[in-house]
Amino acid sequence: LKDLSPQHEALLEFIAQSWQDDKPLSVRKLMGVCTLASTVTIHRWLKALMAHGFVEHALDPTDSRKRLLKPTRLAIDFFKAKAEAITKALR
Repeated sequence: LKDLSPQHEALLEFIAQSWQDDKPLSVRKLMGVCTLASTVTIHRWLKALMAHGFVEHALDPTDSRKRLLKPTRLAIDFFKAKAEAITKALR
């Protein structure tokens, strides 16, 4: 995970929170609502997250032409490990 910068992590958290809130994002919608950086930079970060296996595309159940961004099992495990590390550090 050394290649996961704080910026990549922030974008991953943004995508995962949207998915958790049952408001999944398409790439286009992500570009419109995410204010972490410019759209070009966000797209570059997103490609890196996908290449590292943290985010994948899922079909929209209401529109099969649309692909939504979904956190993978690796992303969920990453958040779980991060939460455990924070809990351990607070003891």
